[in-house]
Amino acid sequence: MQVAILHASAGAGHQKAAESIHEALKASGVSESNLLLRDALDDTPPWFKKIYTSVYFNSVKYTPGLWGASYDLAEHPFVYRNLIKPVRTILNSGVGRSLAERMKNENPKVILFTHFLAPELLGRLKTRGEISSHLISVVTDFVPHAFWINPGTDHYWVMSEEGKEILEKQGVPPSKITAGGIPIAACFKPQGKKKEVRRKEGLSEDRFTVLLTSGSFGLGPTVDVLEALASFGERIQAIVVSGLNKDLLRTLEAKQFPFRTKLYGFVSHMDELMEASDLIIAKPGGITTSESLAKGVPMVVMDPIPGQEMGNARILKERNAAFFLGKPADIQVIVKGILDYPEVLAEKKHEIERLAKPNSSADLASFVLNQIKIKK
Repeated sequence: MQVAILHASAGAGHQKAAESIHEALKASGVSESNLLLRDALDDTPPWFKKIYTSVYFNSVKYTPGLWGASYDLAEHPFVYRNLIKPVRTILNSGVGRSLAERMKNENPKVILFTHFLAPELLGRLKTRGEISSHLISVVTDFVPHAFWINPGTDHYWVMSEEGKEILEKQGVPPSKITAGGIPIAACFKPQGKKKEVRRKEGLSEDRFTVLLTSGSFGLGPTVDVLEALASFGERIQAIVVSGLNKDLLRTLEAKQFPFRTKLYGFVSHMDELMEASDLIIAKPGGITTSESLAKGVPMVVMDPIPGQEMGNARILKERNAAFFLGKPADIQVIVKGILDYPEVLAEKKHEIERLAKPNSSADLASFVLNQIKIKK
């Protein structure tokens, strides 16, 4: 086994990024026998995996303000260095013993991380000479948190120049950072099949199409936004993805809207739904945002989770690469402006093209193969 790709099942984005890297490496000719794709939490005690995944979900759902404050506090150099880092080191050393042993036994040539838990643990093994693997941290949000910066890491792969500058300010040498984009599946490149996909979905070929999604957890003011869109009647049509939120899906199924609406729970064909759309209303998760940028579909940023999603939203705002929703009713002004003045959408698409990294996974695979000289 030549390459290990480690993620963590704390939010779907980390796993999706890892899967995209896995597929890109296979497409580059690396055999399955030389690849390991694994949830790092599977090599921790079951109680830890359960707590780790549920804490994030319950925090962003019930106490997002507290989550955001904790996230920002952990960025403070004094707090992280003196309070969080020592506890993190002790905890990871305890719960990560099986992962450490697995990687010492396998000692792959390269280990890529799409979550920050494993690089802290394995980076310490690397500094002690217990593994010789080349360690690459693939940051899955636009703004790298302090948790991503760990001794022993050989390279950092970030979304954009803004992320690179942040790491440089934290003392990471520029030669160890590549602003290559968050890894996404190749299917998120534009396919030129908008009308074809709309027909497949039972939608009108020529009507302005809005895709509304709120992440794998299905959190956000979805119903309120759809009700605000009601004033446009048959001028628009909507695709709504409620993720794992079954209560939201049932609520939507019980409602009627004055425009054609396609409702979904968790989907595996988001690339096609984006292909069919003119506008996406979504929370600015790192993966969803990168996918919409690659597709060239302008995003309306909705209700970002305090913490990492706020950083993503900030970069989008600074780049003028998205619209922003202060309250659900604001969608009326945004959509009316687009329908009445098509050049508004064209301007956003120009900025999106400058920020998008549609070849991110293939570029990362090429980097691994060219720089590390992996046998296929």
